Amino acid sequence: MKLTKNGLALLSGIVRSCMAKRAEEFSCEQLELSDNPKMLSLEKFKQIFPLEMGTADRLSVFAKTLEKENIDEQTIALFFGGEEHIRYAIEDIRDKGIRNGMAKLLLVFHMLLPLRITKSKEGSYFGLYSNQGLEIIFKNIQSVLCGDEQIEVGQLAFVHYGYIVQSAGKKLCEAVLEEQSNNGKLIDACMRTATIDCGKLLSAFYLMKKR
Repeated sequence: MKLTKNGLALLSGIVRSCMAKRAEEFSCEQLELSDNPKMLSLEKFKQIFPLEMGTADRLSVFAKTLEKENIDEQTIALFFGGEEHIRYAIEDIRDKGIRNGMAKLLLVFHMLLPLRITKSKEGSYFGLYSNQGLEIIFKNIQSVLCGDEQIEVGQLAFVHYGYIVQSAGKKLCEAVLEEQSNNGKLIDACMRTATIDCGKLLSAFYLMKKR
């Protein structure tokens, strides 16, 4: 199965957010493809970007459930922002032995979320997640955007692991928010989360990695 140009742009941003969380360097090939996305087979994408085992297969199956011939931006957004990724995130957090309040916080942090950017400050951003009356303030968001793409205050953006991975259109954001509002476990986690300081949470990840 192939990735469309806009599907590749979003998926590369998501994978780069995972790499940034692990403090990994981006290769020239990864930066070039992110900066100049194109139609590409999923197999070729896997050769350039690290995908966790099974992700490509699950993504292909998910695209077929949406009756997609190729994996486009909508497929990626609904996959990483919806039920499929919620289940994966819960298992991943449980496998790491994390429970209770921190588990709920990390579930929210784990998801691809549409945020309204409210402020930029010294290279970082602040954003607001709003869904069905629930609001979460995100502080110290970073960016993995390539080239000349900039995010302005008031703009919608997709955020994953505390990194802006792509600007976001209103229609697609609404579709992702609807998916998320229908998941009781995610909504419960959101209800218990008022603020996420991405800088502090990422620092905690680095400390866990060193242990």
